[in-house]
Amino acid sequence: MSMRLNEEPLIAEVFRSIPPIEIQLVVREMPVPYMQRFLRFLAKHFESSPHLEYHLLWCLHLFNNHGRFLEKLSIVPTELASVAKESYLAVSEPQQSVS
Repeated sequence: MSMRLNEEPLIAEVFRSIPPIEIQLVVREMPVPYMQRFLRFLAKHFESSPHLEYHLLWCLHLFNNHGRFLEKLSIVPTELASVAKESYLAVSEPQQSVS
C-alpha cells in the first residue's frame, strides 16, 4: 500500500519495519509494477543506512524471485547499476576503515 501511495517517508517506515525473516515473503508478493520504483528507493537508501546486511537481503530476494522479469525491463540496467554501485560503496567504505 505504501508503494501505491508513493510517499517516500511512508515507504521507508514500512521498509524498516519488515523483519529480515519476512523479506522473502514480502518480495515474493510484491506486485511487478512496483519493482522499478522499489529498486530506485533501495538504491537511494543503500548508502545512507547503517543496515547493510538488511539491504543486501532485499537485493538477494528481489533478484532471486523477480530476476527474470527485471531482466526483461529495458530501464532496469540503469536501476540495477545504481543499486550495484550503492551496494559496492556501502560495502567498501567499512572495509577500508578496518584495513
